[in-house]
Amino acid sequence: MRFWLFFLSFGFCLFESCNEVEDCTLDPYGNYAVATFDILSGESKIIAFDSIILEGFGRLPGDRDTLIGMLLPLPVEKTEAVFHYYTDSSLYSLAVGYKSQPLIYDLSCEATIRFYDLDTSYQSFDSLVILGSEVHLDYVPINFEIYL
Repeated sequence: MRFWLFFLSFGFCLFESCNEVEDCTLDPYGNYAVATFDILSGESKIIAFDSIILEGFGRLPGDRDTLIGMLLPLPVEKTEAVFHYYTDSSLYSLAVGYKSQPLIYDLSCEATIRFYDLDTSYQSFDSLVILGSEVHLDYVPINFEIYL
């Protein structure tokens, strides 16, 4: 009995190891830059905006939620994305410039876009730090730290 269990489990392991992993499932790129928010002064650490607008596209989902971090969508057909953050007392703006490059891993996969050279051409926050100038999910978890 042990022999058959060992034989079946060994055969199952061989069968699973022969299956190919498609390269398109390992795509390390996304079309979102990642920003985190932090409050420099004050007792409250909660950040909530009345609305967040991506110029030319409209309101972003989850814009009224309490935020620690946020995904910033980067339109493929443009080289700059302008975001407006509205609160009850002020307006913050952020203009992110970037370059994009289409990539094809395999002919059976869809094309992916690499976003790189992220930079800010304008920002009205207290301060902003660029931590990663490329959108890469494996080694750049955060692109911008924004301080209010």
